[in-house]
Order: sequence, then structure tokens, then C-alpha cells
Amino acid sequence: MDAIAFALIAALAGGAYSVLQRIAAPGIHQAFGALLISLTAALVSAIALICIRDQNPLYSDVRVLPWLGLIGAAAFSIDYFSLLAYSRGLSVSVGSPIFIGVSIVTASLAGFALGEAVTLMKLLGIGLIVLGAVIVTALA
Repeated sequence: MDAIAFALIAALAGGAYSVLQRIAAPGIHQAFGALLISLTAALVSAIALICIRDQNPLYSDVRVLPWLGLIGAAAFSIDYFSLLAYSRGLSVSVGSPIFIGVSIVTASLAGFALGEAVTLMKLLGIGLIVLGAVIVTALA
């Protein structure tokens, strides 16, 4: 399977993630919800590691481990603040475009800072995504 297929699967999971957070948010303390989400992710990851069991090492460079810790802190922030937003009545049709639009802009700018090529088409695409998120949010 190529990288685009994996990206599409991740995007579908991200969309389901927002909807499921919106459904669960009103009935749970947000920090507890973030904890349960993380524990479930850890359990699913452990099962995947057991099922895959190939001969590849779990990591090849110890210097990446602190980055994974920062990713964990970012994941907690996504869960906690999304649950807070949804528990306060934010609709998924507004929240998800905001989350996705800001994520795209943040990741794109970071990619450019890391040396990825800046092209007119990339900038146009980012602009259209931001415009779409603004339109969806304004019409809500």
C-alpha cells in the first residue's frame, strides 16, 4: 500500500475521531476522557505490536524518544481541548474544520521551516483550506 492510501485511512480515522469526541464530550470529565483515549490507544498499539512481531527494532535512534514524548503531550492537548470545546456545545461541523484547518496550516508552516519546498500550488491549497474553514465556521 502506498503513502497516500495510509494518509486517507488516517484522515478517515481523524474524521471519526472528531465525531466520536463530540458524542462523548458532554458525559465525561475532559482530563479523564483524554486519559481513557490515551490508555485505549496504548492498548491498541500493544496489540498491533504483538500481532506484527517482525524483526525490526522498536527504534533505531534514541534521539527520537523525547520527540515521541512531545507528541504524547500534543495528543493529550488535542484530546483535552477538543473534549472541552465539544462539551461546551461546539458542533462537529464547526469544530472539525477548525481543528483540521489550523492543523494543516501549522503542519505546512512547520514543513516549510524544516526545508520542504514552498510552491504556489501548496500556498494556494493552504489558503483554500483556511478559506473553507472560515466559511464553514461563519455559516454555523
